[in-house]
Amino acid sequence: MNETQMKELLLQSLEHEIGGVKIYETALKCAQNEDLREEWERYHSETETHVRILRDVFSALQLNPEEASPGREIIREMGISLVKGLPQVSPQRPKSWPVSAWSSPKRRTTSTGN
Repeated sequence: MNETQMKELLLQSLEHEIGGVKIYETALKCAQNEDLREEWERYHSETETHVRILRDVFSALQLNPEEASPGREIIREMGISLVKGLPQVSPQRPKSWPVSAWSSPKRRTTSTGN
């Protein structure tokens, strides 16, 4: 695996975990079963840990964790779609669901030579 492929996989992995945090946050708003809520809270916490670990990996490798890539954008859009869809199946959905609350920072492509 070359450096470009490794960076792309790391970017996709980070976006996957960021999306996972948002999905669990949304699912927790929809949860009605207390056992399920507790399980999702645990998964949410674990996923936040994964984000921190990946950000540490980016730092150690001197890579930009905000860099855009085609694969990362696909992962992000899939996460947004899931977040949008969850309230539709929830009997307790709020009047207005903040899909725009997807708090991923704006992505920017950089040329670091990596």
